[in-house]
Amino acid sequence: MMKAFTVLFTILSLFNAAHAQDISIMSPEDAYKQSKQGDLTLIDVRRPAEWENTGIAEPARPMTMHGPEGIDGLIKEILAHVEGDKSRPVAVICRSGTRSAKVANALKAAGFSSIFDVSEGMEGDFLKQGWLKRGLPTKSFSSP
Repeated sequence: MMKAFTVLFTILSLFNAAHAQDISIMSPEDAYKQSKQGDLTLIDVRRPAEWENTGIAEPARPMTMHGPEGIDGLIKEILAHVEGDKSRPVAVICRSGTRSAKVANALKAAGFSSIFDVSEGMEGDFLKQGWLKRGLPTKSFSSP
């Protein structure tokens, strides 16, 4: 009985691994470097008030997940930005990593295949430094 369970578990694990699209964790330094080089698009999903308060990571594009259409609207906006190419690398950043993980999972569900979560976010938390504490460059944002 145990052997049959082990075989079934192994088969299911292999099936899931073959069909899963991984969401990789990316450090703020790597996100900065790769986005500056044009190797990926960095998206800041925070609220406009947060952008105004701290600025935006210099190479990031501000695209809020807090608009009228929520995450669905954000995914549409990202899809338009990457010209419909869901294989283009996209990294997501928020304040501390919670919202970016949520958006990364939504992008995965929408069929994006090269997704990165800048899990330390802009401000980090008591365990993580984040973009700002690492001294990475920002640009100012003023609402339209």
